[in-house]
Amino acid sequence: MPEDQTIIIGGGPTGLSAAYHLDGDWTLLEGSPHLGGWAKSIVADGFTFDYAGHIIFTNDEYAKALFNLFLGDNIHYQAREAFIYSKNTFTLYPYQGNTFGLPDEVLQENILGAVQAYLKYPEGYKPKHFRDWMDTFGAGIANNFLVPYNKKLWKGVPLEDISVDWLGGRVPQPSVEQIIDGAINIPKKNMGPNAYFGYPLRGGFNAIMDGLVGRLGDSGPLLIDKKVTRVRLRDRVVEVNDGAEEYPFETLINTMSLPQFVNIIDEVPQAVLDAAGKLRWISIQCVNIGIENNRTDKHWIYYPEDDTIFHRIFVQGNASPYCKPHPATSGYTAEISYIPGQRPQDVLGEEGLVQRVIADLELVGLKQPGDAVLHTSIVDMPVAYVVYEEHRKPTVQYIKTWLEDHGIYTAGRFGDWEYYNTDHSLLAGQRVADLVNAHLSEGARTDLKRSAAERVREQMEAAGITTDHADEWAKVAAAHKS
Repeated sequence: MPEDQTIIIGGGPTGLSAAYHLDGDWTLLEGSPHLGGWAKSIVADGFTFDYAGHIIFTNDEYAKALFNLFLGDNIHYQAREAFIYSKNTFTLYPYQGNTFGLPDEVLQENILGAVQAYLKYPEGYKPKHFRDWMDTFGAGIANNFLVPYNKKLWKGVPLEDISVDWLGGRVPQPSVEQIIDGAINIPKKNMGPNAYFGYPLRGGFNAIMDGLVGRLGDSGPLLIDKKVTRVRLRDRVVEVNDGAEEYPFETLINTMSLPQFVNIIDEVPQAVLDAAGKLRWISIQCVNIGIENNRTDKHWIYYPEDDTIFHRIFVQGNASPYCKPHPATSGYTAEISYIPGQRPQDVLGEEGLVQRVIADLELVGLKQPGDAVLHTSIVDMPVAYVVYEEHRKPTVQYIKTWLEDHGIYTAGRFGDWEYYNTDHSLLAGQRVADLVNAHLSEGARTDLKRSAAERVREQMEAAGITTDHADEWAKVAAAHKS
C-alpha cells in the first residue's frame, strides 16, 4: 500500500464521488457492511426501501451529467404528489400556498394572519431566526402547520435557535396573493424546487451508488466493515476497528460526522474540540412497513399533528413500481425524529415501535385493519439532519481550517455540516477531490470541473448513453403545466 496515497473515510455519495474524481492512489474505508451511506436501499420480501425518502432533482448541469452517467436509462420522471395531512384533510404541498379544503375556521385564521403579516413585515424583512421566519406567513399558517410540524421534525431544538440561512431555494415561500389564492381556489400546479423529480426505475435510490461504484473500476480499493476509530496525526496513520488494522496516508478525506471525526483524532487542540462540541444534529429512525393493498397514489405526506409518531411518510412504491412486489401492495417508510440518545426503538421496544407505526397508519387511512402486513423493518440514522445555528458556519470553518492545515479535508453532508441533498453531496466529493488534486501545476488544472465534465461525457458516449435527461425534466414540467 503506497504511503503517499489518499485515504477516504466513508463510502456514501461524497466519499464515492471523491474517489471518482481523484487523480492519485486512494483507499476508501467504509465502516458498515454496505456502500452508499444514507443513499442506501434495502430489499426484502419483494419491497425496496430507501434510508428515508430520496428523490433526484438538481439545477446543476454537472450533477445532471453525473446522474445520467450513473443511471443511464434506469430513471423515470414524474410530477410530485406531496401532501400535508392535518385536520383530517389532505392539502397539497406546500401548506402555505395550498390550504384549500381545510375547515372554514382554519382558512379564516390562515388568510387573516397572512394579511396581518403582510402589513406588519416590510418588503425585504430579514427574519431573526427560524421561528421568526414562520411568523412572516401569519399566525394562522405558523400555528396550524409550520410550528407543530417543525417542532416534530427538529425535536428538542428550540425553533428560535435555528437560523434561516438554509431555507433559500429549499422551502417554497409564496406571496400573500398566492397564499390567499391557494386558500380559496383549487390548487392549479405544484410549486417549489422539486415539483418535478426523477427516481431510479429499478434498484431504489441505491442504484445511483451502484452506478457510481461501477465507474470506479479498479482505480482503488473499496473496503467495507472498516470503521475508522482513531487518526494518529503525527504518524499519518488511521486505525480501523479499534486498532485491528492500520492504513498510512499522505492526505485524508473525511465524510463522517464532523463532531465524531474530530474526537477520534490524536492531539487535537482543546479549542477545536470545544468548537466541534457546539454542533448539534437530529437523529431519525425509519420504520418500513409493507402491506397488501394499494392505499394511496401520493409520493410523500407530512404529518404535523401529535397523534402520529411519524412526521413524514414516504410511499416507496409510488416513486417506482419496481419498489414493491405487486401493484396491489404498499410500501411505507415512516420517518421519526429523535433526540440523540433517545431512540424510539429503545423507548418502545422494537415490536412496540412497529405496532405503534402500524396503528398510526390505520389512524390516517394508509392501512385498513384487514390489510395483511407483509414486511417490517427498522433503520436507524444516528446523524440525519444538521442543525443550523448562527454559530454553525464560523464554527465549521474554524474546524476545517485547522484540519486542512494538517492535510485533512472534510466534505459532504456531515463532513461540511450542511443540509445537502444527493446532488450537493456528489458535487462536494468533486470539490474535495479538486483540493487534493491541487498539487498539479496551475497549467494542468485550468478548469478541473470542466475537465471532470468532459470525463463524464466521454464515459457516457463510450457506454452508448445518449439520452439527454435534462430534456425529460423539461417535458414533464411542460406536460404538467399544460
